[in-house]
Amino acid sequence: MNQRNSRIMSRLQLVRLPSGVILCAALAAVAVAPVGTAAALTQERQVASQEAQTPPPVTPEEKKAVVEEIARLLVERYVFEDKGQEAGEHISKLLADGKLERFEDARELAAELTAQLQSVTNDKHLRVGALRPGGPRPMALGAMPSDPAELLMRLPPPRPDGNFGFEKLESLPGNIGYLKLDGFATGPEARQVATAAMNYLAGSDAVIIDLRENGGGNPSMVQFVCSYLFDTPTHLNSLYWREGDVTEEFWTSSDVPGARPGREAPLYVLTSGKTFSGGEEFAYNIQTQKRGTLIGETTGGGANPGGVTPVGERFAVFIPTGRAINPVTGTNWEGVGVKPEIEMPADQALEKAIELATQAAAQRREKRRAEAASDRQAVVSALQAGEEELAKGVVPAALAEVLEQAMQRGSLKEADVNLAGYACLQSNRLDEGIALLRWNAQRFPSSPNAHDSLGEALEKAGRLREAQAAYRQAHDLGVAEGDGQVALYRRNLDRVSDALAGQ
Repeated sequence: MNQRNSRIMSRLQLVRLPSGVILCAALAAVAVAPVGTAAALTQERQVASQEAQTPPPVTPEEKKAVVEEIARLLVERYVFEDKGQEAGEHISKLLADGKLERFEDARELAAELTAQLQSVTNDKHLRVGALRPGGPRPMALGAMPSDPAELLMRLPPPRPDGNFGFEKLESLPGNIGYLKLDGFATGPEARQVATAAMNYLAGSDAVIIDLRENGGGNPSMVQFVCSYLFDTPTHLNSLYWREGDVTEEFWTSSDVPGARPGREAPLYVLTSGKTFSGGEEFAYNIQTQKRGTLIGETTGGGANPGGVTPVGERFAVFIPTGRAINPVTGTNWEGVGVKPEIEMPADQALEKAIELATQAAAQRREKRRAEAASDRQAVVSALQAGEEELAKGVVPAALAEVLEQAMQRGSLKEADVNLAGYACLQSNRLDEGIALLRWNAQRFPSSPNAHDSLGEALEKAGRLREAQAAYRQAHDLGVAEGDGQVALYRRNLDRVSDALAGQ
């Protein structure tokens, strides 16, 4: 038996990802339209209230221009055209009636306009912000400067240090995986971090995902992370866009890198009043698909995606241009938030989740042990019943069936069948051992170790030509995969090749 048969992967007990919140998303958008998402999220932060130098007062002329432009943009772009017109008329009337006259500070005016617009639309994504004096101006939604120099100078600043919202990852006592996820970034680097985090959680007996400080982000990352929590393609959410009158569907993917917790792992999602936008979509997806249990507070209530547009020199407005449509409820969480199954203060939610996850993890382990014992007994019975066929080098259909079932349920692994095959070799039941090891190599055609083990059995039986083919397959696969045992596979191949050459 080669060394790989005894190799065991050990799970880390604690991983702390670097601190840093990537998607604090002051305007907390679920998504962004045609503009690049990273840029849009940064633009949202630029629009938000910022520490500022003392700006000059807003003149009546500037105020009039800003109100008129926002009113125009609402009619042109807001996802609900009638509400956009109503909101625009509302702030225009406030201006005409002199009710905005006292707001000379840009930030105070922006806050008042935000409050008034939300009073009409009840849309928490619809916000007006005052830009920081001297800071970069956001690019208009769906537009970019034609001058490359201007474009480069208006790009968002480099991403701050952090880990794309994946704030903390731990294995808690009882083999409970814990992920603190503060935002949903996008792009290849963010996906690499997401993949590593979700692969780590795949070995947990229960999973807790903490969204209590999640301000939102990109729906494609919500979709990507959710894909690790389902086993089959599942329709999570749709986004309707007013422009083009189109609806975009978001489904989980059955093809994500590495291992996944899947649907069987008990899941607990923590929420708070700060959970917003994309964080709410994630929680709503889990709740409506009955995938897990939400614990904590009702979320913020923002479900309409959109983008940022500059207004004049000192202001910008985030206008929702779309709305979420859940495939189960036909609606979304706009204005009402996502209500957890277990409501309690957010600061107590983790303790409650650990309590429930500990119980669920123990039950899952016990169930898995019982299933494994049953599956293995079925394999043993099939082995005994099929001894005559195995002695002829054939794996009986009944044995193949129970072996496959045990594999699919995780009761047996490739290495376990290898060990059974080697047990036959050690008791000089060569044909039985070859039959089992050949079945294993066929079941795991990309495994260098399975082919190498088959080669070892064939060599012991004096079937050198077949052994040479199996060793060559092991070597070639090992080279392609960068397997650490390639040198061993090469030695085995050379040894048999030399023996054949000497015949």
